[in-house]
Amino acid sequence: MTAAEERAFLRALGGCVRVVRLDRGLSQEQLAEMSGLSQPFVIEVERGSHPANVVHLLRVAEALRVPVAVLVDEAADPSPVPEGRSESVGD
Repeated sequence: MTAAEERAFLRALGGCVRVVRLDRGLSQEQLAEMSGLSQPFVIEVERGSHPANVVHLLRVAEALRVPVAVLVDEAADPSPVPEGRSESVGD
């Protein structure tokens, strides 16, 4: 995987986290509290500017009540993540 592909994946992963968070009606602050992570960290993950490790990603997924595989699979899909796409996943 090239550096550009890694950046694209991180942006897509952050977008997936954001879509699911919004679908759940959570603020970034609430997600941070529920996952035991800091709000600035959650912001950076959603922006795709911080490569969350597996444990952090698992914490986020658990807080969102969605399998971590769903976030990763959605991010690995080359198509853009449309608003509301996560409605059918993880519920």
